[in-house]
Amino acid sequence: DNGVFIGVEHKLMAENITGSLPGKIEVAVISMSGCKKKDATVKEPEAEPGASLEAIQEVKPEAKEIRQMSANKESFGTTPDGKQVDLYTLTNTSGIRARITSFGAILVSLEVPDRDGNLADITLGFDKLDGYVGVHPYFGAIVGRYANRIGKAAFKLDGVEYKLAANNDVNHLHGGIKGFDKVVWRLKDIHATGHEAVVKLSYISEDGEEGYPGNLACSVTYTLTEDDKLKISYDAETDKKTVLNLTNHSYFNLAG
Repeated sequence: DNGVFIGVEHKLMAENITGSLPGKIEVAVISMSGCKKKDATVKEPEAEPGASLEAIQEVKPEAKEIRQMSANKESFGTTPDGKQVDLYTLTNTSGIRARITSFGAILVSLEVPDRDGNLADITLGFDKLDGYVGVHPYFGAIVGRYANRIGKAAFKLDGVEYKLAANNDVNHLHGGIKGFDKVVWRLKDIHATGHEAVVKLSYISEDGEEGYPGNLACSVTYTLTEDDKLKISYDAETDKKTVLNLTNHSYFNLAG
C-alpha cells in the first residue's frame, strides 16, 4: 500500500470522577498514526562504457533535508471581548505538522504526506480565528464538560438534580452555550526534544458553569512523536462530585 493510513485508538482511565473527593480522570487518546512507505533499495548508478567518475557522481541522488522536532508559538488574533489567542505549531522529523490554538484547545490542522509524498491537511477547520468564534460544527475542538447530549438539559447525581444550559432544543449539547470549545485555554508548556514536540493547555471550569457542579481543573496535551503519531491526553480534577466526558471533535479526510 502506498497511501497514508490513519489509526485511531481510544484508551480511558478514570479514577473516582463521581466518587470520593477529589475526583480525577485521565484519558489518553492516540488520534493519528501515519505509516511510511517501505524503504526502497537505492542502487549506485551504473556507468556507461567510457563514462568518467565525474559523470557518475552527477547522477547520484541528492541528500535529503535534515529536519528536527520543533514547537513554535505565534499570534492567532483576539476574541470579540479582547482576549489574546495563540497558535502553536508542532513539527516532527518527517515534516508532519500539527497546529493547535488556545481558543477551544482546537486542532486547527494536521498536515501529513499523501500517497505521492506531498503534505496535505487531513482535518476540517478554518485558517482564521473568526471561523471558530462563530457557529461551526465543533471542528477540531476539545468538547466539555460533557460531550454529546444530556436529555432535557438535566441530570441527577446522588439524588440532586442539576439543570444545565439548553442549547440543542430542550437538550444540552457538548457542554452548553459556552462549552470548552468557546473559551481561551492557558498555555502550561510548549517544548520539543529529539523524540517529540509537545504543547499543554489548561482551563478551570468554575462551580456552576453551564449548570455543572464542582470546580474542575482540566488540561489537554498534544504530543507529536518522531514516529508520526499525534497523541491527545486529558487530565481533570474536581473538588465535588460531577459528570465529565471529554473528547476531541476533529473531522478527518482520509482520501490520501
